[in-house]
Amino acid sequence: MNMTSTQRRFTSIQALFWLAFLIALVIRLIDLGSQPLTDLESKWALQAAGIAQGSKPLLGGQPAYLLLTAFNFFIFGTSNFMTRFWPAVVGAGLVLAPAGFQKQLGRKAAILLAFFLVFDPGLLAVSRMAGSQMMAAGFTGLCLAAWYTRRYELAGFLGGVALLCGPAVWFGGLGFGLMLLIHKYTKRRNAEPVAKNEIDASHPELIPDHGKNNLRTTVVWGAASLLLVGTMGFLVPNGLSAWAGSIAEFIAGWGTPGIVPLWSLPVTLLVYLPLGLILGLIGLVRGIFKRDQVAKTLGILAGVFFFLALVYPAHKTGDLIWMLVPLWGLAAIELGRYLESNLLKSPEIVIATLVTFIFMVFIWLDLVSISSSFNDPAILKSRLFLLLGAFLVLILCMLLFSALWNERIAWLGIIWGGTIALMLYTVSAGFNATGLRSPFSAELWQPSAQFVQADLLKNTVVELSTWRRGQTKDLEITATNDLNSPALQWLLRDWHVEQVDALSLETSPELVVLPQGVELKISSAYRGQNFIVSKKPIWEGLTLDGWLRWIVYRKIPEQTESVVLWARNDLFLDGGAVLDSAAP
Repeated sequence: MNMTSTQRRFTSIQALFWLAFLIALVIRLIDLGSQPLTDLESKWALQAAGIAQGSKPLLGGQPAYLLLTAFNFFIFGTSNFMTRFWPAVVGAGLVLAPAGFQKQLGRKAAILLAFFLVFDPGLLAVSRMAGSQMMAAGFTGLCLAAWYTRRYELAGFLGGVALLCGPAVWFGGLGFGLMLLIHKYTKRRNAEPVAKNEIDASHPELIPDHGKNNLRTTVVWGAASLLLVGTMGFLVPNGLSAWAGSIAEFIAGWGTPGIVPLWSLPVTLLVYLPLGLILGLIGLVRGIFKRDQVAKTLGILAGVFFFLALVYPAHKTGDLIWMLVPLWGLAAIELGRYLESNLLKSPEIVIATLVTFIFMVFIWLDLVSISSSFNDPAILKSRLFLLLGAFLVLILCMLLFSALWNERIAWLGIIWGGTIALMLYTVSAGFNATGLRSPFSAELWQPSAQFVQADLLKNTVVELSTWRRGQTKDLEITATNDLNSPALQWLLRDWHVEQVDALSLETSPELVVLPQGVELKISSAYRGQNFIVSKKPIWEGLTLDGWLRWIVYRKIPEQTESVVLWARNDLFLDGGAVLDSAAP
């Protein structure tokens, strides 16, 4: 039986969404466990490992992440990869959410939005972090997509799991609640000047009414998933108390200072999302003038979430992910207006696009030179003149194209040339944000200091254990409580680690871990080696040339903290020699 053109088109559209999902999944899973866990990630990983081992640890307010990750640990064992598995998978799943909004956004905009979400640096970074922040946004987005496509059972199930994702979901719920209030207020004000039928005919509503019966079905399925997932099939009943505690934790956040400075939130958007901001703001302005309900609703949603991220005292950079989807939605709607079937068939448009792209590359190369020219005023002045000249020549070229051909060709050239250049920048920024850059680069999306020499420390302990016992995990380790490093606890989870307040002179443990600068006062002879356990970028006080150097080369001053691993002398092959146990 031959398929109709509509069936073929629908199949190809589905294929594009699934292609976006597969690309997103690969990017988020590749080398997922290569980077050591930070202290924030390790805190959740240790709780999940405790659940998997059958103990009953006091659960934090992220039961969905803890219980699903504990299931991973029980089946596959503990690892960095499994610790970050669910945020990565749910983050990739969020790419499918635009498929549920094709009627509101339009097919072209929905497909563009899906691919924007694949490469967005913020979503990539948070998807590769252990914790519930990405899971809250991902499950919420998929729940809304299922609701709009009238899959009420699936919407209820996903919504129930989303509610188990901790304080982040209450942050998102507050944002959606404020958006609904603003939407109803603006809709009531616009009811008289613009007829409702006229708006609905030209601009479909983003907030439809599905009826009470369907809402009841969704609530029932949501309650069932809340109960089953929240208790891990009734095996961990205190998961529900952790869910209730997440509400209190979110409320307590209104009196808790944030872990990142306030200025970092707008700077993060400017540095990582120039394409989304430019196209999104143009799309919002156009939507306001054309009274496009979808564009206005997306604009309100993005603005509300950005406002909440600023005013919520316990803010994190990851809170911005809630505004990224509506922002990219506006950008996709705007860019979709210029996506024409004969775009590549017009040599004039191709020429204008190529010229714009070449100038954008030249401007970037000039910025690279400027970042290293602040110490020489003469070179800096010449580079700034070149930068200004490049912009002026680009404007003259577009004016020439308008005179030779027409204004639309020149405008399409600017749009597509600039979009291609800025999209390449976005992909590069996303690659950096994933932590795949070697050496690891400091990123604004990273909320915690990096344990940069974790693998070196672990390999050293493995080698010492192999030399001494013939087994990799037989040595006993003593650490002092003043370390207070969940990342170190997670790294050494397979060894027996004894936590003590202070070392006794009479003891002689095989391995001792102490903060650097703390003297080892034990009668036995030891050898010591220091390892960097914390590397944190110093953003405060960064000058303009410092910011440019970071944007271009990812170079920034960093503050480091180290520990010393002391190994008893007889663990080594030449252990009979007399050795000094002074600090390295």
